[in-house]
Order: sequence, then C-alpha cells, then structure tokens
Amino acid sequence: MVKIGVRARAVDLLGRQQIAGIPTAIHELFKNAHDAYAERVEVDFFRKQKLLVLRDDGYGMTRQDVEKRWLTLGTESRVGANKDEDVWTGPKDLPRRAIMGEKGIGRLAIAVIAPLTLLLTRAARPDGKSHNLVVALVHWGIFEQPGLELQQIDVPIKEFPSGTLPTRNDVNELVVQVRENLKALKAEISEEEFKKLNESLDLVTVNPDQLDQLLASQSQRRGASDEAHLSLRHDVGTHFVLMPTAPELVDDIDGGADQDATFVERSLLGFSNTMTDAEPPISTSFRDHRLDGSCPDLIGRSEFFSKEDLESLDQYFEGEVDEFGQFVGTVRVYGNEPQKYVCNWPQAKGRRIRCGKFRLRFGYLMGNPHESLLAADRHRELKARCDRYGGMYIYRDNIRILPYGNSDFDFLDVERARAKSAKDAFFSFRRMAGYIALSHENNSSLNEKAGREGFRQNQAYREFVAILKNLLKRLASDYFRRGGDESESFWELKDKFDAEFKAAQKQKKSADKKREELRDELERYFARVDDSYFEKQAEWIKNNFEKSLLVLDPELDPADFSVQLSEIRRSTYGEIGELEALNRVSKPSALSIRGRLASLWSTYNRVSLEVRDESIVPLKEYVAHELNRAGKAITAVYRAEQASQELETKSSAVIKSVASVRNEAYQATEAFKNTLRQTVKSEFSEFRAQLMQGLEEFVRAANSDPENIESVYQKFQDRISEIELQQAAQFAAIRDQMKSLSEDLGGGYTADTRAYIWEQRAERLEEQLEFYQDYAQMGMGLGILQHEFTHVAADFREAMQAIKPWADRTPGLDNAYSQLRSNFESLDGYLKVLDPLGRRLNRSKVKISGDNIYLFLMRLFGPRLEENSIELIPTTEFRKLSVECKSSTLLTAFTNIVDNAIYWLMEGATGQRNITLGADESGFLISNSGPGIPAADSDRIFEFGESRKEGGTGLGLSISKNGLKDENMDLILLRNGEDTGPTFKICTVVEGEL
Repeated sequence: MVKIGVRARAVDLLGRQQIAGIPTAIHELFKNAHDAYAERVEVDFFRKQKLLVLRDDGYGMTRQDVEKRWLTLGTESRVGANKDEDVWTGPKDLPRRAIMGEKGIGRLAIAVIAPLTLLLTRAARPDGKSHNLVVALVHWGIFEQPGLELQQIDVPIKEFPSGTLPTRNDVNELVVQVRENLKALKAEISEEEFKKLNESLDLVTVNPDQLDQLLASQSQRRGASDEAHLSLRHDVGTHFVLMPTAPELVDDIDGGADQDATFVERSLLGFSNTMTDAEPPISTSFRDHRLDGSCPDLIGRSEFFSKEDLESLDQYFEGEVDEFGQFVGTVRVYGNEPQKYVCNWPQAKGRRIRCGKFRLRFGYLMGNPHESLLAADRHRELKARCDRYGGMYIYRDNIRILPYGNSDFDFLDVERARAKSAKDAFFSFRRMAGYIALSHENNSSLNEKAGREGFRQNQAYREFVAILKNLLKRLASDYFRRGGDESESFWELKDKFDAEFKAAQKQKKSADKKREELRDELERYFARVDDSYFEKQAEWIKNNFEKSLLVLDPELDPADFSVQLSEIRRSTYGEIGELEALNRVSKPSALSIRGRLASLWSTYNRVSLEVRDESIVPLKEYVAHELNRAGKAITAVYRAEQASQELETKSSAVIKSVASVRNEAYQATEAFKNTLRQTVKSEFSEFRAQLMQGLEEFVRAANSDPENIESVYQKFQDRISEIELQQAAQFAAIRDQMKSLSEDLGGGYTADTRAYIWEQRAERLEEQLEFYQDYAQMGMGLGILQHEFTHVAADFREAMQAIKPWADRTPGLDNAYSQLRSNFESLDGYLKVLDPLGRRLNRSKVKISGDNIYLFLMRLFGPRLEENSIELIPTTEFRKLSVECKSSTLLTAFTNIVDNAIYWLMEGATGQRNITLGADESGFLISNSGPGIPAADSDRIFEFGESRKEGGTGLGLSISKNGLKDENMDLILLRNGEDTGPTFKICTVVEGEL
C-alpha cells in the first residue's frame, strides 16, 4: 500500500504562508494564551537587539504537552473542546471560556515573526503538583528546506526545577544540539543554506535569567507590583523569545499615515472586547523598547474604545438580531431618550437564519464638530480615535475576529453605499465605533479561514452581511434621511446646529478680516516706532515751523502779518494733526482680540501714550508758545478773529463728515425695516395658509367619516392649537428682539456691543482653559520625570555605595569617585525640586542678596560664560541689594533671564559680550549688549508659549513673571528697541540701603 508522506516544508506552508503578517501571527499567539486561561499576555519588542519576548500567565505546558501537542501538527486536543461539560479552567478557577483554536496549526504562525524560537513553559495542573520548567529551541529555517522529512528534524528540550531559569550556557547547550542536527542533515541541504542556518545560530545570545531580571526591574519602574511581573522562575505560564525579528515588524509598528493606525494597532488593539459591561477575560500589552529609551504600550486599553466612549457618541444603537433575522433594540438620537426600534429582514420569510442570532452595539460620531453634541476637545479626541480605529468589530465570545474593524476592511460596503447614493446613505465606516457579538454556541456556521482573513463566504456569512446591510440602510432611511418616519428630532437639531454654525462662520469671517486689518495697521505703527519716526517727524515739523517764523517780516502791515502768521499756524497744526493721526490706531468697538494681537494692542496703548507725551505734546506746547510770542504785534481781537475763522472751517468739515455717516445709518435703518416687514408678512401668510389647509382637511375627513366627527374635530383642534403656539412663539421672538434692540440703543448699546461682551468673556475663559491645560501637561510631565528620576536615583545610589570600598582602596579612583558623588548630589538636589509633596517649593521665605545671586549664577553658568567669552558684571548696587522671598522663585527668574541673554549674545551680539547686573531703588536690573527687542514684542515675550528663540518653549519668562507676582514682585522689560540692548527689571520690595 502507498502511504502519504509529510515533508518538513508542510510546517512552513501551514504556518508562515497561511498568515497575513507578523501582527496576525501575534494575534494567534494571543488566542493560544486565552485558551490556556491566561489573564495577561504581554509583548516586549527590543528594537536594538531585534528580540521579541511574548509572555502569558496561562496554565502552561508539561514536557509531554510540548512533545505530543505543541510539536505535533493538527492535534485533536481542542477539537470539540467547546462541547465538553467538565473543563478545568486553570489554577485560579476562572470562568469557563470558549476555545478559540481547534485546527492545531495556529502556533506555527510564530515562524513569521523570527526564524529562531526559544520556548519556556511551566505547567499547572488540577493535581496541584509542581512541574519543571520546560525549555525548547526551534529553528524554523530548517523546516523551509526542501526534501527533508519531519522526523529528521530534532528539537532539543531541557528541563529546569522550580526557582531557576536557564542561563546563557544552558541556551548554548541547546544551540549545540541544533548544530549537530544540522550536520546530520548537511548532505540534504544546499551548501549556501547550510552556511546561512549555521550563522543564524550565532545570533542566539539571549540569557533568560538576566532577561527576566531586566523585565522585572522595568515592571517595577512602571509602578507594577511584584506579583504583576510575568516570570517563570516560580510561576506558571508560557514565554516565547523570538530572534532575530523580521524587518517587517518595524514597518508594521512605524508605518501608516499620521491619521491612520499602524498594522500592529489595527491587528492587536481590542483583542478582548472592552466595549461591554463585563471585564475583558484577558488583557494585552505590546511594549516597543525604542532606541531613544522610550517604551510606549502600543495597544494599551486606554488607546481603544470603551463602553462609555460608545455611549457618548452622537447617535447610539443597541439590540439583538433574533433567529429569524429581526432586529429588536433601541436607538438614541442626539442624546434624546432611547426609542424602541424593530427592523425585519425581508429575505427571512419566516425561516430561521443560517448565521444564528447575535447582538450588536455601536455609536456614530458626527464628522463636523458643530454638528455634534460633544464638547470640542472631546469631539477632537474621539474623532482622532475614529480616524485610526473606527469601524464595526466582530467578537466571538469576547475575542476579536480579524480583520473585522480594520478601516481598510469595510465588509458592510458602507463607503460604497455612500458613494452610490450620498443622499440616502448616512453612515461613514470611520465615523462608526462598535461591535457585533457572536458565540460558538449560536454562530457555529460562521467559520474562519485558515489565514485569519475573515469568515468563509458561505451562505451563513452572506445572510449575516445582508442582515447588517439592511439594518444600516433602514436606520439611515428612518432616522437620518430628511422626511424619514423618525427623522424629525435629528433634523431639528442638525438644522439648528448648521444655522448657528453658518452665522458664527459669517461673523468669524468678518471679524477675522477686521483683525487682519488691525494687525497690519499695528505692525505698520510699530515699524514707525522702531524707526524713531515720530521723534524724527516731530523734529522736522519743529524745524520747518522755526524756519517759517524766521522769514516772517514784523514790518508788514498788521493785516498781512496776521494772514501770514495764520497760514503758518494752519500749516503747522495740520502737520501735527497728521502726526497725531499716525499715532492713532482705531479698533472696531465690537471686535474681540486675543493672543498676539491683544498683546500688540495692549503694547500700542502704552507706546502711543509715550509717543504723545514725549513727542507730540511738547511739540504742540512749543508751537503754541512761539505763535503767542510772534503774534504779540497783532491786536488780540484780530488774532481771535483769525483763530475763530479757522475753527469754524474745521468744524464745518467735521459736521459734514459725521452727517455722511448719519445718512448711511438712516439708509441701513430703512433697509432693516423693509426686511423685517417682509419677513413678518411672509411668516403671517404661511400661518394663514396652514390654518386654511387644516380647515379643508377637516371638512374632507368629516365628510368621509361622519360617525367619528368628534374625534376628527378634536384632532384638528389640537393641530390648530399647535400651529398657533409655534407661530405665536416665532412672532414673540421677533417682538422681543426688537424691544431689546430698542432698549439697547436707548441705553447707548448696540447688538455688536452685547455680542462683543459675551465673545470677550468666552475668549477669556478659553484662554484660561488653554493656559491651565498647558500647565497641567507640564505638571504631569514633571510628575513622570520625578517618578522616573526617583527609581534611577535609587539605583545610582546603590551602585555608588557598592563601588565605594573599591574606590577607597584604589589609587586614582578615589578622586573620580568624589567627583561622581558631588555631581550626583547636585542631580539629587534637582530631583528634590520635583518632589510632588513640594517640600522645596513651599519652604519659608529667606533673605537673599545680590551677592548671593551673582555667586549662584556663576556656579550655574560659569563654564558657558567662559566658553563663549561673555562677561557677567555685577555692580556695587546689585551686590548690596537684598530681598526677603522664596529663593527658588527669585533664582528661577534670574536663571531664565540670564540663560536667554547668553543665547542672544551668542546669536547676534557684535563687539563685547556683556551681561550687567544692576539695581535701583525699586529692584534688580539685568541688561545685556545683545540684539534689542522690538517694541511690538515688549509685552508678548511674557506670554505663555511665546518665544523668539529657535526651538524655544516660551515657558521661562512666563513662569518667572507669574511666580514673582505670587511674591508681590514683578518682571518687566524696562528698555526695548531693536537697536538697544534690552534691560529687564525685577521689581521688588527692597530691604537695606543701596
């Protein structure tokens, strides 16, 4: 008789070539952990070493299990396991689970990840006996070789007692056995492949004992308890150490656009269903140990959707499809009360569906923020998550079925239906988030393909998809298509949101244009200030005025003299008026501003007063004085007459200008009245038409059913009352708006003024929220740093103590040890500043002098100053000045100011590089010889997040200024201008004498 033989390549074909990719293979191993009643399964990928470690805390395998089950193809151990009544659920006596794997080939997918697998497993069994740790080394590359029989390949196995893990030498012994097996097969393997296989064994350099210690320390640093560390030293479970990982794994982790999920995220997120009321049976992690030292968990539970996330979405659906294809559940539109909804599948025709009954729950997020009930930040968060992970997931007994849920696997053709008929289709696949819950018990006819590419497209699956498509189509038609049976509440709110958004956009567009015009005008103004235009122009007007007076002939006839003097007055004051106009920037009264524009406006208000007081007012006083002196030769009556004529001419021009604006206001009022009259007339006509139509319908209904005339009468009377209430409310709203407008105008208000008040208030609250959010992020970042530094410092301190005896006995090492210890103590001092209890930040006030500050700055910046040839010069006044405050607050301010000064001196200083520390009667002065600060930026540099430095955070000066204010001090820029080195001042209460 002829027998079927099995080549070794069958393992390669059944395993690696049946799996879509590495994440799919890891998903298979996750399912194996689930079937072994693990509560946790974790992956650690070490990029530098190209090493992947997968660990679970399941009930593990004995040596017999490894030899007879794990290393045997197509085992029957789990066939029909879901039908057995008496099932052991592990040493923790967990609730029974449905077994995910029945084919006995899923474990072979491990070959996709890496060619070499070190298996470590320790078993627990119902008898409670202690089992040895079983370790095996598998080289999957040997199974790829053509012509080899399965029984020719040896897999070395070794056992270890409880409390021990294999060392590097133990692993080397397994490697030696694989090499010996290769030598025995050399005649049947090509020379090139033999060499490649042998060289690959050189990469097996792992030490499981040290690896366990490393993972334990990292677990402790993450804040996990000792029990949380997955170890086989004493505990049970199965671990895989895979090496060297295929290069595709890095692409699977890093690949994908900014808004798209990576292949790893798409395949492994949501392995257990986190969107139900129950706790997931198994938790998963995938930690990526990157080259920069970071170690994010790519599939943490917080990354995926929760039940609360689904319920917070704008539209929410939940229910069950029974054995006849009928959906019965609830629909909640825009947060309204859930409504019962029933949807039949027409093709059922009274027969039981082949796919079996199932449940589903999903939510839908409106794509545009203005169409959503969610707050803007919450909508932004969920939209980003939907963009990456949105879709309809399928779970069988709470374990995900791949690839359902992936954004690139729209198995319900949602986007196709949307493209064919955007008018009727409502749903978008990426705006959906939810799941379909199947079970082995009810849905056994839905069979997965061997390659984990979804279900086989048998009749049961086709019915399953058809039922879901029909449900989505009916939901869209009934609730979200205009005119649908249940669509009134949706469109009422959506139309309201759209109208509000359009009005807001129109207002925003107008306001943005005005802000842009204001910004341009302010920037032109500050360009003139930086160019000293006002001082130069005032000087030019003065010189021109003096020249005009010099050519004035006092011997002229008084009348002619008066005319010439009047012309000089008119011309000079005209030039001064033009200069005043250039110093004047008008902001629309109802325009709200924030950020840099608000800072520019605030700076303008201060600078324009300075320009007026320093340049324009003195010029006007000088001109008036000189005109008085020159006009003494003319009688007072004649001079008054000339001045009166000039004022009258100017007044006429002003009246003409204002009258023009008044006439435009009259025209706008008439246009408004006409629009209002037409609107009210149109609404009233519609109201009458509805009443007449209702009356005609009543007459027809009464004639067709005279026996029920009273009920018909009551129905139409209710309808008339409803129309009355709606129209009366609409006219009342118009009336109230007109009354409010009239009252506002009478009180000196306008609608723009009222809107401006609320807009300003809203923007102030938004700014405060952003400010506090930024500080909260900083606080959380500092908390993380403090947590990490604490563990690092503890390890460092232990290491220092360990090498101290050696340093004491080794000549030359003692000095290095002392320097290392000194630097560590400085670092430890910084650590204490991050202490969450705030011991350093909340200490009592101390007296600190300028001399103390100078010494502190030299210790901190001395090497940088010397390296960049910058001189830090303290004046006598600075050294003598002292103040009582929290030293950390004052020293932080000096640190930020001097650090900025060093940067700008290095970037743009010409000539000598100096930082001068001075003082006056009200505070400390810090100036430098670097580039100046434009007047437009003199206030903005103190705003949170604003920085002129390349790569700067914009935090230093903002934090310093706020900290000093808490100490009743302040930080200001005393001297600005692009051509003048800046001078900062720390204003404070001074103790002692200068």
